[in-house]
Amino acid sequence: MALECSAKYAWSCRERLGLHRSPQELAPGAVEISEDEIEGAQALIDHMTRDSLEGGEFVDHYTDALAEVIQAAL
Repeated sequence: MALECSAKYAWSCRERLGLHRSPQELAPGAVEISEDEIEGAQALIDHMTRDSLEGGEFVDHYTDALAEVIQAAL
């Protein structure tokens, strides 16, 4: 039996209505996964895993842009 309740609350200076549901109702159901699917997923993870994030394809643009913003504010 799923428990639901409605609630009235204020958010951003506006009154709103909401519906609250039981977490059990929102949880996904059980699934069966074959051994082949598990092995395939593990092989994909192993293939996509990197030991190092060094090199030209990994550039931290955020830190550079943030440093420019800070310099401009000084």
